Amino acid sequence: MTGIMTDFKPVVGYLALHARVGILPMYLEGTYEAMPKGTTLIKNRDVAARIGRFLEIEELEEMTKGMPRAEAYRLIAARVRHEVVNLRDRTRSEFDAKQLRKLWKSERKKELVSEEVAV
Repeated sequence: MTGIMTDFKPVVGYLALHARVGILPMYLEGTYEAMPKGTTLIKNRDVAARIGRFLEIEELEEMTKGMPRAEAYRLIAARVRHEVVNLRDRTRSEFDAKQLRKLWKSERKKELVSEEVAV
């Protein structure tokens, strides 16, 4: 509870794919400052909401086509987080699913190698 955005949980991808619904990314600004951890009263009311582009279920299904379910859920969570970061930073950087999957694959390989060395 630091006010810093962490990775999104893969459950958002699970819910989207299993319920066959799209996702509307939103960024809520100023909420941590208005009510930091441990407070019971709102300190100020300078909060705002930024609403992103609706991610259609067809787009999410196409992006995850042929992928193992766990990886598909994780990729959707990363995509939604990317959209929220764009809203927070007021940027429009593209999401590169292929590059992210390559990164995850290399991380898995490193983990396997380190486990083999430890044994």
